[in-house]
Amino acid sequence: GTENRIAVARKDYNDAVGTYNAYIRKFPQVLTAKVTGAKARDYFEVTNAAAKDAPTVDFTKRP
Repeated sequence: GTENRIAVARKDYNDAVGTYNAYIRKFPQVLTAKVTGAKARDYFEVTNAAAKDAPTVDFTKRP
């Protein structure tokens, strides 16, 4: 569902950030990164504890 797609997108983003950060630390890319001002990127982290877990939905209750 939607929560799985969000989790996959978050993982893909963090994987790409890790690859990018490692790439700009290697020679000769580190020289280009310094000249162009490229900086290491932050990983995506959920800071709100309530947002980490999907809400529980009960479809058995009727309004």
